[in-house]
Amino acid sequence: AAKRRLLVPAWDADHRGVYIYKTAHHPRLKTDFKRQAVDAAMATAAAPTYYRRHRTADDVGLLDGGVWANNPIALAVVEATTLLGWPADSLRVLSLGCVNEVYMLGEAPGLSGLAFDVTRLFMDGQSHGALGMAKLITGHQYEREAIFRCCPDVPKGFFKLDDTQKITQLKGLGASSARKERSRLEPVFFLEPAESFEPIFKLKGTAP
Repeated sequence: AAKRRLLVPAWDADHRGVYIYKTAHHPRLKTDFKRQAVDAAMATAAAPTYYRRHRTADDVGLLDGGVWANNPIALAVVEATTLLGWPADSLRVLSLGCVNEVYMLGEAPGLSGLAFDVTRLFMDGQSHGALGMAKLITGHQYEREAIFRCCPDVPKGFFKLDDTQKITQLKGLGASSARKERSRLEPVFFLEPAESFEPIFKLKGTAP
């Protein structure tokens, strides 16, 4: 059973619609707590440029939620302020990115110029749009500091999703970034344990 409230975005390829796995953190959420965690993990990892859609135990065909929620920060903030009813001005959000590729498009790149960058372009647009919405909802920057985004810059094309040769370099990049960000994040997020999560619904036989 999940020890924290979770949202795991996926995409229902058959119905062309959003599909979000959610823990039972609201009385309305009566379904997903019965589902297998492996289905949520496999679905949200099924990047369509590399993998076929994942068929769940219920035969639902799901793809990576990154096709619509590459940066799920807005999804989390909206869930917190609506279903959970948490005041927007009380939220503090730690957002961890999967590196930020630095690149520039030409003045008029055209179809051929965008051939290798079109996916990156759409993912960047979604990510920055989601970040902007989260800032607007929480009052970040103009009213208070609410969004803490950690996403180190890297050269375009240096890391690839299907390349395992640079995993140690990615690990080192993460460790170095954590060291750099610690003084900023520790007073906000790590001085005391988070409040424990008690799901509204549980599977029979689950330990309390």
